[in-house]
Amino acid sequence: MSSFANLSAPERPRYLAIGRAMLDYVRASAVPIIIAPPLGWVGEIHGATGFVFRHPSGSHHLATAHHVLLDGYENRAAAENVSRVCRGS
Repeated sequence: MSSFANLSAPERPRYLAIGRAMLDYVRASAVPIIIAPPLGWVGEIHGATGFVFRHPSGSHHLATAHHVLLDGYENRAAAENVSRVCRGS
C-alpha cells in the first residue's frame, strides 16, 4: 500500500474527494449506542457507535464492533429484566 505522499499530483485531489465522501457517509449514518442497566439500577454505562444501513429488502440494520455486542450481551445477562440489547422504532 502506498502513502499519500507517493501519489501523483493529479491523484491526490481524487483521493481526498473519495475520502471526504466516505467520511460524510459515515457521519450521516453513525448512531450512538448506550449500554446501561435500567434506570434506578447501579451499574456501569458504556458508550459506543455503530451505523445503520438499509438492506436491499428494505429492512434497516444496526452494525457495530464485536466488542460492543459482547458488552451488551454481558450486561443483558447480568440484568434479568432487560429484554433487548438495543431497541428501535
